[in-house]
Amino acid sequence: MIFTGKKNYGTVVNDFLVNPYISYTNLGSVQTVEGNTPSASTGIDKKKHISLIKAYQEHLERRRMGFANLNNIKVKAYNHVRQSEIERFSTDFGYGKSNFYGHSDTTGSASGLCSVDIKKKALTELLEKNEMYLFWYKKLGFKVMINNDLHRLINSFAFYSERIEMFFSKNITNCVTVFVILIANNRIQASGVALDSDFYTAFRTALAEAYTIEWQIRNNPLSHLNNYSDKFHEGVVKYVDYLSESLSLEKPLEVSNNPDIEVDSWITSIDYHVLPGADDNLTIKCASKNLYNCLPQKKYILSGFNRAINQIYNIKKQDIRNTPECILL
Repeated sequence: MIFTGKKNYGTVVNDFLVNPYISYTNLGSVQTVEGNTPSASTGIDKKKHISLIKAYQEHLERRRMGFANLNNIKVKAYNHVRQSEIERFSTDFGYGKSNFYGHSDTTGSASGLCSVDIKKKALTELLEKNEMYLFWYKKLGFKVMINNDLHRLINSFAFYSERIEMFFSKNITNCVTVFVILIANNRIQASGVALDSDFYTAFRTALAEAYTIEWQIRNNPLSHLNNYSDKFHEGVVKYVDYLSESLSLEKPLEVSNNPDIEVDSWITSIDYHVLPGADDNLTIKCASKNLYNCLPQKKYILSGFNRAINQIYNIKKQDIRNTPECILL
C-alpha cells in the first residue's frame, strides 16, 4: 500500500547510459523523543528494481530504529563474540544516547530477507565508521595508487565533481575499508565508504555511495554539506590535501582468501538485536560498547570518550580538537 502513491518513490533519469540507477523513497517518519526519523531514503544498483528495494530497506532501518525509541523496555540481544544472549533496553538500539553504547545513529543497521547477509551488512557498517574514525582523526590509512582497472571503474560513474581523492585503511579487521571523497569549487561535494574482504568490491561500493550522495546534495541548498560555510569547506579540503600528500601511496591489496569478517581480539562486544517490524523484511541493529556507534563527529566522540578504541590507539581528546570536523558519510 505504501507504494500506491507515485510521488512517494521513483528512480532518477540517468544523464549517461553508463550510470547505475538511483531510486528514492519518501514514506514518512516516526516521531520520537529524539525527534523525527529521516523520511527520505535512497538506493543504487545497476538494476532498477534492485535499487528501489535497497531504498525501501534503508527506509525500514530508519523507521524501525524510531520504533525502538518509543518504549524503553527490556529486550534480548546476542553477543556474537562471546556467543551468548544478553539483555538490553530497546532504546539502546534506537536513535540518540544509550547509557551502554553511547550515541547511536543508523550506523550498524541493515534490512533484508536473509539473516546471515544482513548480519554481515550491519557489522560492515559499524566497522566502516570506526575505520573512518581512525583514518580521519589518527591518520591511519593509505592513499590509493590508481591502476588502469580502477581508472576505468571511476570513469564508469561519470561524476560531476572535478576532483576525486581515494584512500583505504585496514586497522581493526581483516577487511579493507575504502574512502572516496569528491571535491569541486574547493568544497566537499560527497563521500563514500565501503568495507569488504575484496579491495575492488569495496572500491566499487564506495564509488557508488559517493555517486548517490553527490546526486542527493547537488543543487540541494538544504543538504548538510551546503549548510557549512566556504571557510569551513576550505579547511576540510586543506586537510584532505594534507592526507593526500602525507599518507603512503599504496597499490590495491590482493584479494583475501577469507570472505568472513574478523575483528581484533580487544573487541569483545558485537551485539545484534532484531528491531520491531511487521513484514517479511528483517531489520538488525549491530552495536558495540568498544566502538563508536555513529558517524565520527566531534561532539559524539568527545561526549563518549570511554570507548576502548581510544585506549587501544592512544587517541587523546586534543587529537580530536586539533583536527577538522569529519563530514564524511
